[in-house]
Amino acid sequence: MKLTPILLALLVGTALGGLDVAEAVEIDPPRLEVIGKPGQPVTATLTLVNHQAQPILVHTHTNPYRYLFTAHTIPPTDVAAQPLPSCQSWITINHEELPLAAKTSGTLVLTITIPKTAAESPAGEYVASVLVDEQVERRAAAAPAGASTLTILPRIAIPVYVMLEGRNAPNGRIAAFTASGGRPGTPPTVVRLLLTLANDGRTHLRPTGTFLVTNAQQEVVYRGGVGRTGPIFPRFQEGIPVLIPLAAGRYRAVATVDLGGPTPAQRELAFTVTDHGQVEMAS
Repeated sequence: MKLTPILLALLVGTALGGLDVAEAVEIDPPRLEVIGKPGQPVTATLTLVNHQAQPILVHTHTNPYRYLFTAHTIPPTDVAAQPLPSCQSWITINHEELPLAAKTSGTLVLTITIPKTAAESPAGEYVASVLVDEQVERRAAAAPAGASTLTILPRIAIPVYVMLEGRNAPNGRIAAFTASGGRPGTPPTVVRLLLTLANDGRTHLRPTGTFLVTNAQQEVVYRGGVGRTGPIFPRFQEGIPVLIPLAAGRYRAVATVDLGGPTPAQRELAFTVTDHGQVEMAS
């Protein structure tokens, strides 16, 4: 699937009286997700584009994965959810330094050598990142005497996910779907729908889907997507909220989510917004 490239505008020089802002290198794709077998290497490619009117030098190196695990673990569980194991040592990059002339592009090739010992681990996925640092000569704008100049070197982190073949089947579910909100007063009431998704598999999920809300007359009063979610890691769950202003009445909400399986997951919810602005879920 084609992923939207990253275009990152960064401040590279500043002085009193003005700012110098430039585009950083464009990288496509913004993340790498590969599937392989223990004992066999796999390759992945990153395309770098220099949109600037001057040459740059790109430095690359591997790094640990630094995603913050903010979701809750799945209760009850016999195995505590842990951050995914690292594959940083598996990755070799063909260029530690890559010069890019003005308005040109270049390619980085990553060779990921999955060790045979990975077959002995219960993990289904390993993670790391590739750091891309940009170095460019830039003359600071003239500044009054005594003014200081700040230079910031652009850095982009590309996450790398390595999934083991045979362990990468998605296994997600809708754990809960609730409606809440409302305060005493005059409607319309802002209703908070909360869709909780759980990952029972061995690799991360990136769900997509829709919310649909109809009134007692079966008229559609709200239709929207679940939004862009971060990865949901194995043994974790994530809540996806949506806020909808609704007048007093009876409603039915339907959440439809693609969790990577053969069929979408779906959950329905009936609730009422009272004349006093309270939200009551149907039993």
